[in-house]
Amino acid sequence: MQKTKAKLGALLSEYSQKAYVFNIVNAFFQDVGKTGLWMNSKNSMLGDVSPIDMICMGRIEKLLSFIETSLSENKS
Repeated sequence: MQKTKAKLGALLSEYSQKAYVFNIVNAFFQDVGKTGLWMNSKNSMLGDVSPIDMICMGRIEKLLSFIETSLSENKS
């Protein structure tokens, strides 16, 4: 039972991380289709890894840093 709860917690955490990142990116694109495409496409700036894969690999901090930097550079 403990392992099941741990797996469920990890799964919910991963989904909430995906949702959090999706919301940030969607605020920029303001288009769910474009946001979904960006989330699932390999990105050369991320080492040819998609943002979704970054989250699955536990690299959300690096992904968020990339997004924040990109958004701040876009405002300039």
